[in-house]
Amino acid sequence: MRFSRPSFAPFGKSSRKANILTVFRHARRNPRDFISRLWCPRTIARSLVFLSGLFVIGTTIFEILLYLRTGKNSRIGTTVINPFIPLARPRVQIHQGIYRGGTAKTGHVFVERFLGIPYAQTTGGYNRFMPPVKMTAGMGKHDARVWGYKCWGGPDGPDQRSGDDCLNINIWRTRGVKKDQNVPVVVYFHSGSFNFGSGAERDIASFVAWSVDPMIGISVNYRVGALGFLSSNITAEEGILNLGLQDQAAALEWVHENIHMFGGNKDRVTIWGSSAGAHSVGHHLMKIDRPARFQGAIMESGAPTSRSVYPYNHPLHEEQFKRFLDLTGASDIPDESKMTHLRSVDIETIVAASESVFQQYASSLRWAFQPVIDGPGGMIPCAPLESWKARAYHKVPILTGFNTNEGSMFIDTTVDDPKEFDDFFRTLIPGFTDKDIRELNELYPDPSKSPESKYTEDRPGVGRQYKRLARAYGDYAYIAPVRHTAHFASASDFPDDGPVWIYQFDVNQTVIRGANHGDQGEYVVNSPSVRNLRWSRHNEIGEQMHGYWSSFVLSGNVNDVKKGRVKNRSTWSQYGRRGSSAKMVFGEHNNQRAGGENEGLLTENRPDLWGDAEGDFWWARTMLTERI
Repeated sequence: MRFSRPSFAPFGKSSRKANILTVFRHARRNPRDFISRLWCPRTIARSLVFLSGLFVIGTTIFEILLYLRTGKNSRIGTTVINPFIPLARPRVQIHQGIYRGGTAKTGHVFVERFLGIPYAQTTGGYNRFMPPVKMTAGMGKHDARVWGYKCWGGPDGPDQRSGDDCLNINIWRTRGVKKDQNVPVVVYFHSGSFNFGSGAERDIASFVAWSVDPMIGISVNYRVGALGFLSSNITAEEGILNLGLQDQAAALEWVHENIHMFGGNKDRVTIWGSSAGAHSVGHHLMKIDRPARFQGAIMESGAPTSRSVYPYNHPLHEEQFKRFLDLTGASDIPDESKMTHLRSVDIETIVAASESVFQQYASSLRWAFQPVIDGPGGMIPCAPLESWKARAYHKVPILTGFNTNEGSMFIDTTVDDPKEFDDFFRTLIPGFTDKDIRELNELYPDPSKSPESKYTEDRPGVGRQYKRLARAYGDYAYIAPVRHTAHFASASDFPDDGPVWIYQFDVNQTVIRGANHGDQGEYVVNSPSVRNLRWSRHNEIGEQMHGYWSSFVLSGNVNDVKKGRVKNRSTWSQYGRRGSSAKMVFGEHNNQRAGGENEGLLTENRPDLWGDAEGDFWWARTMLTERI
């Protein structure tokens, strides 16, 4: 039986084509054959195309309205997309091969990313406990959509495993950036006490995505623990001190040679770090026997003078090295063969020994496997304080600062006996005299003996010594060193110095820890974890901090309003020497995340009281932690 095609007399002889609208119009005049006309294959096909077009137009209008409503993106092309066309995978060819990246979406903004690109060869086999080895030329094709290996140390993450082939970087760029476009670049070094962590630590994608102008953000994996910072006379003789810092330097050299292929400007690079990453940035500032591969520096809660930076042969390092040898079966091996043995031991034994030694010294905060003074030609040629005094550092713009409660996360909350306060600092800084301890107690008065002490503790379950010990340790380890940087690098006395800006972050995250070490990180990048909070004040703080930080990366000036998304930012005064210091305070007294109702101040530019007695005390004793 043959089926004849339904007749569309009303428009069959017309130039109009059948689609869902014409069928419904015809149905109103000829209801009997409505069904036959509706199910015509040609009508169905044309109707699907028509509806698809409406959907695309509607989506586009929605995206444009979203842009006009929020003002979150200055490039319409990065948000208005055809939902039926997959995003093209970015592709970059460099001397070591071809890398195909991917795209990531944060908020409503897309960025392009290239993950796990090697900047040096594997650290396995003979390359273990050796300086980084430069990549060789190649033409292979590589998938750069997934994280590469992180370096050994600490637990693996859901997207990252540990491995020897870990010297890699991750690159995020504003969507649409092309080769040789020369956009600014920022390179981030992660935290982790020089024993843990990875380049996945911070949401660099968010930082790049919310920038008004195009930029490239990079995070670096570098060796940590014993594999990166094994210090002793033996490792010094082999020339393998501060390998983790050498890795970072190799990454910066790779960026200098290759970033133009990704659209970056090798002469507009900012190095950036938090905690251990900030200490690292400080050490690169003082590596003046080679050209600086950066033009700006951001140091959050860290500095080259932070904590202790001893010579490589300090008794503490030799003691920790001996313990490491015991755990790896190398104690009885001749000195000249010890490193050969350690290169042959299975990696699981090396990692377990490294973590065991670190934990043995963790409670005293005399951490194992730290950067050391390795002498002329090394990564840290002399005591950092001496480098500051001799003006032996690269003169670049600096953004640095600290959190109000830097020491709170490192101290046992139950500490209650005044003797524990004294014993803690005698162990931490063996060079302390009885006079030093007496003066320390005067500066941080014991609340159990002085009811008027500002360190009185009334929180349930918290020891009476916790607040003052946390404050004293935070001043010693982080706040005083940050002010070292601001003081010595400020431009008020020497015209060749770069400008310096210093901040204080005061948003309380918890009742006990307060504005803790590292808490600023998610605000600086304007992370979804901040943007999605139910309190608008946090979104405002995040936008303000991201605006200042991104302005600094884009132009070297935190106050370049054109380079920040928030147009009404306060002018952030530069830091000067004593008597002319200033800082920007973010979120002072905000306690909403800690269960309170005070939204506090958004920002305030005010004098920084560097000359207080506590600061002077730690200033005068810095060299106790930089010599044998």
